Amino acid sequence: MASRARNLANLLGGGSAIIPVESIPEGVGGATPVANDAALPVSGNSTGDLKFNQAKKTVHVWDGSEWDRISSGPQIGPRYTTTPTSEVNLSTSGVASTLTAVAVDESGFPITYDWDAYSGSTVYSASSLPPQLTAVSESSGVFTLTPSTSDSDAGTVTFRTKASDGVLFTPAITTLTLTFGLENITGFVVDQTSTGNYNHTVWNALILNNTGGVFEDSTLRSTTTVAGYTPTSNVPEWGSGFASNTHTDTRGIGLIRTNATAAGYTVPDPFYTYYVSEGTANDNFSVQWTSGGVTGQRFYITGWDKSNNNTYFNGGQVKFYINGVLESNWRSLTAFYDGGSGNSSAFYIDFMA
Repeated sequence: MASRARNLANLLGGGSAIIPVESIPEGVGGATPVANDAALPVSGNSTGDLKFNQAKKTVHVWDGSEWDRISSGPQIGPRYTTTPTSEVNLSTSGVASTLTAVAVDESGFPITYDWDAYSGSTVYSASSLPPQLTAVSESSGVFTLTPSTSDSDAGTVTFRTKASDGVLFTPAITTLTLTFGLENITGFVVDQTSTGNYNHTVWNALILNNTGGVFEDSTLRSTTTVAGYTPTSNVPEWGSGFASNTHTDTRGIGLIRTNATAAGYTVPDPFYTYYVSEGTANDNFSVQWTSGGVTGQRFYITGWDKSNNNTYFNGGQVKFYINGVLESNWRSLTAFYDGGSGNSSAFYIDFMA
């Protein structure tokens, strides 16, 4: 190593000098050396103080609450070896979802994980959670997201995972969606497969929307059409359309109200159902409307005539139009009432399950 005299001569002659950082005293320009990370003081610091970590050959600055590593040269952030999934549909029953992130730093620095989120121009953090979440916790890169169970908190939020090496962070984006029910329903197809003890196609059906009420607006009733659907092409010979029903309706409508009430829904009196009345057994019918999509929580259908104990609808399956496009797969029905003689005569589909 050059002597102090040689360094002085070099400087006076316009050359350069090598000065060990260890020889720079505290408080004199530059960074004060410390042995390693553990030697970085946690108290007695002033904002802007600099320290040189001799073990890692890095410079750190005190930001008023912690030491931040100062970067130099080409900057490469942490690299994900396990990237959080890009989409998560949150549970409507409050069951937590998890996101797993694993990242590494090419220089071997330890990785810490954090998050934020946004929707529109609103930014969320641990101190200001998005409405879709009631809690967020993180442990070793595993984020536990506890969703809201309130219908009013439904929506989508962009969640950003941040893996940091102390200088740079690398983001990973996940779209979180909280939906209470099947969205954008614009119609349905009923495939009747069993008529019970009476060979007609007769049923009443309704949808409970995302507020738990019956979907029955006047625009819907005036813009709804019914048409034969393969494999048959008959039109209802006795009638079809929306009909007003009371809770004591003798065609099994009261069964819907009883079951829905027990499930926590409020059904008005009277309320509307869509009905089909056709003399041919096991006809299929397509019902569509043009007044816009609805988010459904439950679908009900019944074909029981209480007055004569006839069962017109004893089984079938349903598809739904989503924004005018029919689903590919049939949905099965859950029976909740036996009209007698083993004839299940009232059914539902729970979109919240």
